[in-house]
Amino acid sequence: MNYYNSEYNREYCKRNRVRRMFNRNVWQHKIRLEALIHYSEEPPKCSTCGITDLDVLCLDHINGDGYKDKKRKNNISYNLRKEGYPTGFQVLCANCNLKKAKQQKELERRN
Repeated sequence: MNYYNSEYNREYCKRNRVRRMFNRNVWQHKIRLEALIHYSEEPPKCSTCGITDLDVLCLDHINGDGYKDKKRKNNISYNLRKEGYPTGFQVLCANCNLKKAKQQKELERRN
């Protein structure tokens, strides 16, 4: 009998949906925080402006090749952890990340 396809497992997932979602969110937050700390410092902060608000911090591809990771289905932080935290990433706040993307588009337009 395959446990993952069993009737018991389907019923268990239905009964414990909220708890499973909560545990998944906690796990994702933990993985994200580990990645931010690895690419920054503790506490994580934006490498440009120094903001430390975790709600606005994100991982940025230094070379601007983030389109490669969009094709992956897993969480980017999870993939980085699995790969041993490769180089080429930095921590930016949402404003600095948007500003960097806008500047790169302007440079591409000029060339």
